[in-house]
Amino acid sequence: MAKIKLGFPVEVTWEDAFQHGDYETPQEALEHSKMILLSSGYLLRQDKKAVCLGMDKLPDGRFRDIKHIPRGMVVRVKGLK
Repeated sequence: MAKIKLGFPVEVTWEDAFQHGDYETPQEALEHSKMILLSSGYLLRQDKKAVCLGMDKLPDGRFRDIKHIPRGMVVRVKGLK
């Protein structure tokens, strides 16, 4: 885990879970590719359980629109300048 200070802007590369309403066989289910996403925001948490981002920083120091990404889905956390 990179040491990035909490509250600083970051970009997180992560593998998202997804679903669809179509019918398919077990073989067709194997053919899906990974859904890799990039999310950026203010780092609120980074530990063994999760990475959490705040999308907006309020004038009083709080954050809103919080995204919790389970650690097992995280590929990389990169600090932004």
